Amino acid sequence: MRVRIVFLLIVFSVNAVYSAKAAKAGAAAIAKPEEKTEPLAEIGLSTGQVVKGIIVRVGEKEIVYKDDPKSPEKSLPADAAIFIRSPAGEYRFIFPPETAEQAATAKNEPQNSEFIIIAGITGHFADNSATGDFTNEYANALAVQYNQQLNPKGFTARETREAAAVQWQFHAEPRLVYSQLMLGFSLGYAALPKTAALVSSSFYTGQLTLNVDGFFIPAVAMVYYRWVTGPDWGINLGAGAGVLYSSVQFTQNNGAASDYQIFTSYNPMLVFKPELTYRLGRFTLIAALPVYWAESRDLSDGDTTLSSVSKVNAISANLTGIGFSLSLGMNLF
Repeated sequence: MRVRIVFLLIVFSVNAVYSAKAAKAGAAAIAKPEEKTEPLAEIGLSTGQVVKGIIVRVGEKEIVYKDDPKSPEKSLPADAAIFIRSPAGEYRFIFPPETAEQAATAKNEPQNSEFIIIAGITGHFADNSATGDFTNEYANALAVQYNQQLNPKGFTARETREAAAVQWQFHAEPRLVYSQLMLGFSLGYAALPKTAALVSSSFYTGQLTLNVDGFFIPAVAMVYYRWVTGPDWGINLGAGAGVLYSSVQFTQNNGAASDYQIFTSYNPMLVFKPELTYRLGRFTLIAALPVYWAESRDLSDGDTTLSSVSKVNAISANLTGIGFSLSLGMNLF
């Protein structure tokens, strides 16, 4: 009987101790808060892999992160990553730094959008000897006529100013630049140099002067290909087509009275223009050798056409030929 009592006491004691420990552990489990897991960011690599972790910092050369709050820091080369996605879902893309070679290439590449205003002067080496021949021929015809009609006679004719070989043009041209191409519209004003002849006689105090002069207004749409586009120097190849308006005035002046006729025409023209450019900030210096086909045919005053005295040849004033041009351009944007 005593043995049973002792055995029961031992079992009761063990159960009491075990129950106390279980209750203590349960209370501790209830009192201890549940640990929260910090959301992880994603690092997308150029290899296609995605690394998850906690971003510590992002530098120019490396990205430092942890696998979890307790793990040691790790690093990745910045150029190995493509993007970082934050736990909130925001993306940050990583671009590799520009090399010196890439920077030089980008500097040499033409800008995609520019608007340039250009103004300058052009010398045209064009043959306008027909206007000088006309004044000389007309003066000789008048001298013959006066010698037939007047007495005393003695009328002679002589050319006092020959046709000049160079015509000067002032021009302005807005240009729209897009990558390797430029679109422009050139508008100019060129003078036709005066040619003159004189009819006189030693028996008369008066004399008759004959003058031919005038001007041209070329309007041309141009397309340029930017063949060479260096950081400072460049070469453009341009071609265009347009209209040449010409106005030629024939004047007879005997001192007491003056009579004149104005002959005009509209004719097509073509231009080929290679250019050498040098850029200084917003300004560009341009030297060009334009080649023109621009003839003022069928000059008329509305009733008659300017032609030789014999009415055989029509007189044409023109800018046809090669020229030399100097211009200054300003980049507006």
